[in-house]
Amino acid sequence: MSDGADHHAKEALTRVAVTRADVDMDAIRAAYHEQFGGRLEDAVAGKAHGYYRDALLSLVAGGK
Repeated sequence: MSDGADHHAKEALTRVAVTRADVDMDAIRAAYHEQFGGRLEDAVAGKAHGYYRDALLSLVAGGK
């Protein structure tokens, strides 16, 4: 989730969020919190923009 992420990094993030959202997003959020000490939702909200941000947040939040 770096500021200078290239197109491939964004594609990878999107692919993980889409394919894992229903399966183990809770575990992904917990692992992110353990590794970085913050909420994944906050990181996405702070780094992504526009419709891309909205789509990622809906996947990452998972109905919360």
